[in-house]
Amino acid sequence: MQALLALTGNSDLEQARNMLLRSMSDQDLVKLVIQVVSQNFPRDGLEEIALRITDIIKRGGTILDQHAGNADPVNEIERQTNHTDTVNNEGELDNP
Repeated sequence: MQALLALTGNSDLEQARNMLLRSMSDQDLVKLVIQVVSQNFPRDGLEEIALRITDIIKRGGTILDQHAGNADPVNEIERQTNHTDTVNNEGELDNP
């Protein structure tokens, strides 16, 4: 995350930031997103993230669309990405 933050906010480094994201495995990207939103984000930041995610889902469709009837789509996402980390009640990553 530190490398991404270092590349953020400078338009000259935007391509490097995009390349760094693309070089990450799906599992590492999922872990990064969970880690970021699990931290003490202010409410308005979480709302902005939720709005962006729902815009992306609506625009392109995702696993959440495919499993709209699934009682727990997060578990389905974790299963399909082989993601085994979970977030505990304190918002921290657990490794079962």
